[in-house]
Amino acid sequence: MRKNTKAILFLGMLVSASGLFTGCQVHDIAMSESEYIAKAILGTADSQGNKTNTAQTTPTITTTPAATPTPVTVTGPGWSMDDTGWRYTGEDGVIATAAWLQIDGIWYYFNDSGYMQTGWTQIGADTYNLSVTGRIQTGWFTRDNRKYFFQENGLMAKGWLNLDNIWYYFNPDGSMATGWIQDGESWYYMYYDGSLYTGWLNLDDSSYYLNDDGVMRTGWLKQDGIYYYFNQNGTMATGMITVDNRKYLFDDAGAMLTGWFQSQNKWYYFDNDGRAHIGWLQTDNQWYYFDNNGVMCRGWITVNGLSYFLTDSGAYDPNVVPPTPTPDPNAVLTPTPTVTAAVPPTT
Repeated sequence: MRKNTKAILFLGMLVSASGLFTGCQVHDIAMSESEYIAKAILGTADSQGNKTNTAQTTPTITTTPAATPTPVTVTGPGWSMDDTGWRYTGEDGVIATAAWLQIDGIWYYFNDSGYMQTGWTQIGADTYNLSVTGRIQTGWFTRDNRKYFFQENGLMAKGWLNLDNIWYYFNPDGSMATGWIQDGESWYYMYYDGSLYTGWLNLDDSSYYLNDDGVMRTGWLKQDGIYYYFNQNGTMATGMITVDNRKYLFDDAGAMLTGWFQSQNKWYYFDNDGRAHIGWLQTDNQWYYFDNNGVMCRGWITVNGLSYFLTDSGAYDPNVVPPTPTPDPNAVLTPTPTVTAAVPPTT
């Protein structure tokens, strides 16, 4: 094949204008970029730019692609270049179009017009990063301050990917995710370097817990004998909250509390299971009564038709009997019910 000096110079200008050498390995060689590109494609220079063989040889062509596209079988050599770019023609004179070709062990992609592709290349739903000489590039790549990863077959990674036992997540556009992400019904937190976060996370004055698989925790968590509760948005509960219509109490560190607690001049008692007590409670040889909201009662109360008197401390006083109602002389006479001072149930 004849090497066209004008075409090579054109390619050099095209490469310089497009900046496609960014991120590529450039050797300290005594040749221009356009000379290196042409020699790399034509196979007449080694990695250091040394001339290896100017004679045209027949490249090895295989039909098994490195990625998913189906290649076109080419039976002979045929690199050529025009003002648009590089093309490859088989011995039958057919120019390779819309196909992957493996030539001398290297994969190239030719578009619908038959030109070898370079740079960021979209093929159907798949994205590749092709070097200035058309070779598939793999590994990490940064573009517009976003990170991408190209797998061994050249495909841009999307979704979950495990690299060296570290999980990463790549958005639908291929960019590496950081911060909160939702996958299905589950939430995850990706560290600033893209790695999956697990364990305790303090963020924006709130605490979260990410399970060993990275899923954001909701509901109950028991750790080192201490119970914690995480709301539906993942934030750790503190203070008094209601879960399944029962009140629970947590300190500022999120640990569930038990025993007596006062809030806004109201007293509560939290049992060993963390729930606010409801009904009669005997503790320290005293009886107390808590309403359905868990609030300790004071004064006169009626339980199951019986009256009880509770002191200001909430303790039941058996020595106080209910007052006798004063009859209304203008009222219609009705039988006066008997009021009996009751005692709390025996437990």
